Amino acid sequence: MNQYHQQKHRTFDTQKHLSQSLEESSLLAKAWLDYLEYTPSLILLQGPVGAGKSCFVKYCLKHLNLLQTEQDFCSPSYSLVNEYPVQEEAPDCPSSLTTVYHIDFYRLHNATDVLELDIIKDKNSMYFLEWPERVEASFFETFDIKIYTIHFEIVDETSRYLFFTQKER
Repeated sequence: MNQYHQQKHRTFDTQKHLSQSLEESSLLAKAWLDYLEYTPSLILLQGPVGAGKSCFVKYCLKHLNLLQTEQDFCSPSYSLVNEYPVQEEAPDCPSSLTTVYHIDFYRLHNATDVLELDIIKDKNSMYFLEWPERVEASFFETFDIKIYTIHFEIVDETSRYLFFTQKER
């Protein structure tokens, strides 16, 4: 049995995980969601192009029952922001969670560009942020919100290391 089937709330090892397949990445996303204190939270996704950042978000949305099909998901590379409102028929979401945002900062240049998007304001939302290194690190500390970082490292064509950390406040 895969190690991620056995994860329980608060026992998630927040260090380094090796995922050797898409299925393992999906199970890892589920295990991490079981650990996560949902709202409000910023999840900073770091790693090179093709490392699996958007794929991980897709699995999280799927496990939260916010996607009807995988075709309902697309990367926010062009739109910058994808919004997934929590519906009543999403029983796997905590009751306080209203919206999940998936944001791509790659085409942004600084914190002012992010502020102009005017989205990181809802205390009952989760924000998955790709390419957070495009703005100053201190920018994220201005929000009264839990900050998690997931760093993705490519091992080979199908394997990735994922490093999970939580910023203490």
